[in-house]
Amino acid sequence: MRYEKKFRISKSDFPLFLSLIYKLKFKVHFESRFISSIYYDTIDFNLYKDSINGVSQRRKYRARFYNDNSEEINFEEKIKIADLGYKKIYSKKDLKDINKIKLFFMIDKKFKNVIIPSRFLKIYFPVSFINYYRSYFISYDNKIRITYDDKINYSKIINNKKDFSLGTKIPDQLGVIEIKYDEENITSKNVILDLTSSLNFHLSRNSKYCNSIECLY
Repeated sequence: MRYEKKFRISKSDFPLFLSLIYKLKFKVHFESRFISSIYYDTIDFNLYKDSINGVSQRRKYRARFYNDNSEEINFEEKIKIADLGYKKIYSKKDLKDINKIKLFFMIDKKFKNVIIPSRFLKIYFPVSFINYYRSYFISYDNKIRITYDDKINYSKIINNKKDFSLGTKIPDQLGVIEIKYDEENITSKNVILDLTSSLNFHLSRNSKYCNSIECLY
């Protein structure tokens, strides 16, 4: 299990943040890419409510693909227990008996579609689509990973009975920094302290999924 510490920053602060992590001997982990996520919830948004109410043990269900490669899509369950979390990725075999449906969306002014489960565990259905550009960094000892999410957009998923489509895109004006490290890596707390104190950032419980629900519903 790992810790995930997040804070939101203005886009104008990112160059300063980048300068600082390079001074702390971080390096680019791998190539930046667009991430698209389709989040699921109940009709009463119970997963959203668990998150904003700080329920100790909570889950999120999502389908995810990278760049515009919608043919290579994963379905994930993200589990959080207090501040610790881990992720389970479902294979196509796991989902073979689940009814699937097309979600239509637009990338580079071209209509595309992705095949996603229409329901999961009978009560969860797709409610929001989130797309953003992620940059990846890692510490010199490979123990701390940092991601920066920019160009974040939220869209409501509209059920057309025979398929799904996206509503109006709503951009987020801020970016998100996330610091990830394993449970036993105590020294990572010093790095977080250096980052937040040097840039006067405040760690916060931030969820792009919760942000999307508050923007869209």
